[in-house]
Amino acid sequence: MISADDIYEGVNDIYEGVNDIYEGVNDTYEGVNDTYEGVNDTYEGVNDIYEGVNDICEGVNDICEGVNDICEGVNDTYEGVNDIYEGVNDICEGVNDIYDDM
Repeated sequence: MISADDIYEGVNDIYEGVNDIYEGVNDTYEGVNDTYEGVNDTYEGVNDIYEGVNDICEGVNDICEGVNDICEGVNDTYEGVNDIYEGVNDICEGVNDIYDDM
């Protein structure tokens, strides 16, 4: 025959089981929320990496533009030096022409 204590213990076990189920459901929801947070953090990290890569590419482009400007400046300097030499040669030719005509 079932005693009152047996029934009481069975009911307590049922309540404990129900509480365990609720705790499991809550833990599952927390796990899902943590998973979503992790996914969001991962997306943010990937976006930050893309932004960093873009910034690096912009920096490289700026460096290349600077190098091109330096090369243009060097070329302009060479052209200027050549123009000076041509001017000096023209002056020397003019002086020679004057001496020849004397």
